[in-house]
Formats: sequence, structure tokens, C-alpha cells
Amino acid sequence: MEVGEKWKNQFRPGQKFSLQPALAVMGLMPQNFFPSLDKPYFRADVLLPEGYNIRDTERNLRTMEEWLHAQPEVKTVSVTMGSTPPRYYLASSSVSLRPNFGNILVELHDKGQTEAVEARFNAYVRAMCPDVWLRSSLFKLSPVPDAAIEFGFIGDD
Repeated sequence: MEVGEKWKNQFRPGQKFSLQPALAVMGLMPQNFFPSLDKPYFRADVLLPEGYNIRDTERNLRTMEEWLHAQPEVKTVSVTMGSTPPRYYLASSSVSLRPNFGNILVELHDKGQTEAVEARFNAYVRAMCPDVWLRSSLFKLSPVPDAAIEFGFIGDD
């Protein structure tokens, strides 16, 4: 028997013993590898169908902005249309010039209100702006913001 075989057989039971507790502990840990930032912000990308011009985008964004300003939890609202805003968040994606694109950044008074206001905002946009495709999100500590694959279908069929 070689020396390497002798040591391999002696360590094999130890490997099995250390792997089982590691797997059990991993099952108890949270599965979110990129947690949300602990800040009172959320962002939303607004996309209208192709063919809409910058004035249509502005009209829809103003409607959303007015609703957000009417919410008592909201401190400030920043709106950019036609392109993505300057990189205020390193892991944000960028979009080239598009007249049917807008971005909203919302700051709230308290970080505990962020998810509730974001959910209400999503419901409001779905009800009042039927042509708008909205993608809002809380900020995450993620190096890749657009890693998910999403499909959207528009049309009569």
C-alpha cells in the first residue's frame, strides 16, 4: 500500500463527519446572497411601448411623481426620462437614449416604509397607467443588477 493511500483512507471518515454538519447549517442560513441595502430608497424603471415619444413618457412620469409626492412617507422624488440617470448606484444598469424610457428614484423618511410604499406604487401604476411597464426594486448589494432573464409580450395575440 502506498503512503498516499494509507492517509486517504484515514481521512475519509473525517470528511464525511465534517460534511454533514456543514450541509445542515447551510440549510438553516438565509438564501439571499445579495441583501437589500439598509437605506430608505427604491427605484423604478418605466418603459412605454415602442413608438411612444418623450412627451408621452413625461406625461406618465409626472402622473407617477405627483402620486409619490402626495404620499406622507415620501421625502424626495427624482425623475429622469429619455435615458438612465447618472450612476448614483454602482450596480445600476444603463440604457442608451430612448424616448420611451424613464427612471424614478424615491427617498422615504423611514427605511421601514420602503417595501410598503413600493408595493402601493406598483399597484397605483398598474391601475392608472395601463401602457406602462414598471420594474421597481429595492437596492441590493449586487454586482449584477440585471442578471434575471425576463420576457414581455405585447400585442393582440
